[in-house]
Amino acid sequence: MGYSLDLRLAAVEAYSSGRGNREGLCKLFKVGTATLGRWLRSTRERGNPQALPRGRGAKRRMGEIGEIILQAFLNKIQMPF
Repeated sequence: MGYSLDLRLAAVEAYSSGRGNREGLCKLFKVGTATLGRWLRSTRERGNPQALPRGRGAKRRMGEIGEIILQAFLNKIQMPF
């Protein structure tokens, strides 16, 4: 489960306005120091602490015909277990 954008913004704003040091703010917002550091870096580099979209995984290397051939091959093999 990810952190809400509201929490990210509040933590970054609190640090930027000098309301505490990293350790104190991490305890206050119940996040790790590395997490707050990533939010601060993201705000510095991209302008906001919003999470990046997740990847979709590796692209398929085998086409539909290849899958049909593989499935036919696997159906012919008798597995010993």
